[in-house]
Amino acid sequence: SAVWILPASMLADIADADELTSGERREGIYFGILSLGEKIGSGGALLIAGLLLNYFVHLAPGVSTQTPATVERLGMVYGPLPGTLLVLAALLIVPYRLNRKTLRRIQDQLAERAKGSSA
Repeated sequence: SAVWILPASMLADIADADELTSGERREGIYFGILSLGEKIGSGGALLIAGLLLNYFVHLAPGVSTQTPATVERLGMVYGPLPGTLLVLAALLIVPYRLNRKTLRRIQDQLAERAKGSSA
């Protein structure tokens, strides 16, 4: 669930950090990029799953009982392989350096900037 929850929760933080450096609110762009990435990832996952089922698992069409080798390959395609990919995806978040203290500082600076521009 972290792969689905963390990027969306990080979106507002990234928008604040970007506003501090650029002076513009661009959260819509970030949301669009995140949404597009999720759609590309989902489509790619379906494509890869279909290819793996077709070329690696060798399902026998029209047969209700598959061979033991097919069942084992099916378990690999839907078990350890996705788990490994999720761990790799989670590792991509490790370099993310925005923490609570930094975010609080950014939000305070943005609030000060907003006060100064409204005065």
